Amino acid sequence: MNRPWMPLYVAEFAIETAHLSAIETGIYIRLIMHCWEHGTIPRDDRRLALIAHCDPRLWHQYRGTVLQFFDIVDASTMQHQKTSAELHRCDEISNKRKAAAQQMHSNCTAIAEQLHTHARASSQSQSQSQREEKNRGSLSRSRARERATPMSADFRLTQADVDYALRQPGWDRGRVQSEFERFCDHAAAKGSVYCNWHAAWRNWTTSRYQGGSNGSVYRQKRHASDTARELADELRSLERAAAIDGEADWLRGGRNGG
Repeated sequence: MNRPWMPLYVAEFAIETAHLSAIETGIYIRLIMHCWEHGTIPRDDRRLALIAHCDPRLWHQYRGTVLQFFDIVDASTMQHQKTSAELHRCDEISNKRKAAAQQMHSNCTAIAEQLHTHARASSQSQSQSQREEKNRGSLSRSRARERATPMSADFRLTQADVDYALRQPGWDRGRVQSEFERFCDHAAAKGSVYCNWHAAWRNWTTSRYQGGSNGSVYRQKRHASDTARELADELRSLERAAAIDGEADWLRGGRNGG
């Protein structure tokens, strides 16, 4: 097992190893480090000398002093009690952390699933609401189309319709009649359908006044007719003036001849 660090309680270690020489202390630390990494040390002197980084003769000189800190586990291994206890404590901490991480992962997964389920349910509900709204809109338009009808053959303007048209600038009864004929022809040509044909007539008169293409043409025609009438009236005035002047000349000539 790879353990990148090893705890060392300095005060306790100093008291425990106060009777050891520097060489014995170094050998002891090397053996503890091997226990930390592998859990135990072997009981073979040759291997122990290699672990302690000393030659066999030096190992045999100090083995009795340093091995008193280790307990026999079986015929081939020994352990260091404090190091084994620290390893057990570290394993417990690691297991608790793993369990906490797994629990957190499970909680996060459960929350994510709940959010996904809620979002999917919300999306489905919203989609259902949109479909219902669309269906209601389609039903409303369908009902409106059902209520709308073509212009009947006996459709006539009411007095209120005529009065409304006459209130528009430039409208007189002659234009009301001509526009009503255009209105009927337009409805027949387009296949128009309305729920209220009287309201459609009011919209027609308003749009004709507000400057649509037809209204502009009418105003141009209206202006031309007004100009023609003015020219005719002026011509008649000139003719009357000429007639009066001719009569006056005839009278003056008669008097002179007499």
